[in-house]
Amino acid sequence: MVTDERTETHTPDPEIEQGRVLGALSYVPFLCFLPAIFGGKNRFALFHARQGTVLFFIEIVVCLALSILSHTIGLIPVIGFIVLLPIRLILLLGILIAAVAGFVKAISGEYWQMPVIGEHTRKVPF
Repeated sequence: MVTDERTETHTPDPEIEQGRVLGALSYVPFLCFLPAIFGGKNRFALFHARQGTVLFFIEIVVCLALSILSHTIGLIPVIGFIVLLPIRLILLLGILIAAVAGFVKAISGEYWQMPVIGEHTRKVPF
């Protein structure tokens, strides 16, 4: 958003306005690649697509790790359940909260770098 000092009104940046929906879709699993395909050179959409892609790969790694844990530790009758339940809740809720926060920031037209994930977005090749 660009602020006009004389009138104190906000005029939307056209690039942000065009990329808001694609930027928000970046945080939905499997749709994180849409802005790279259909967004063209829209920097706002690509910014959120990079973060969404990193978050998507983290989701895949977490799901694989939880699957391995549930097939090893989860086979222990009571202890497996007690150990895995909090781990699942913390990891999956953390991913969900990050995705919802990114979705809300993108749809509202804000550049927002996620605390841990944002540092790794420079490595995404699009």
